Amino acid sequence: MWNPNSNATLTFRTSVSRLVIFALVTILVTVAVALQISIESNWWIAVGFFGVAFLVIRTVRMASSRFDMRPSGFTYRISPNTRTVEFAEIEKARFESFRFSEKYSFYVQLRNGQRVEMDLRPFPEGAGAALLTALEYHRIPIEQSDTFAAKWAVRRIRDAQAKYIKASRGDV
Repeated sequence: MWNPNSNATLTFRTSVSRLVIFALVTILVTVAVALQISIESNWWIAVGFFGVAFLVIRTVRMASSRFDMRPSGFTYRISPNTRTVEFAEIEKARFESFRFSEKYSFYVQLRNGQRVEMDLRPFPEGAGAALLTALEYHRIPIEQSDTFAAKWAVRRIRDAQAKYIKASRGDV
């Protein structure tokens, strides 16, 4: 768990289960395209190649995703973008989603007015838990919209946070 008194950097990478699922889907689509090519050639071949290319790019992008936390800030990397943010620069954090959307978005609002959007879903639950712990430690307000997806995301991260705190105390 994140510790403000430690100089260590916590590094979170995309969970292996997500990578395995994307790799399997990529392989299945590749096999389907190969079968289609061997049976007959038509416009589905082009669609299949674009589908395979998309899945390969997505899998590589997920494999290179990384979230590093330091006592003074964090570095968020989802290829090809990397963003380093210091906690002193953050004005607030917010979970939100649009009505009728199953996906939430998370962003930190910097003091200069800039928003840094972050997708926490590819990372293990400990990444969100550590980030919320650090934001609270630095007294950065954490807001959430009144939508199911935002509430669900915060509840899930809070549960992970409680689990990690309990484990660090030895109350397992």
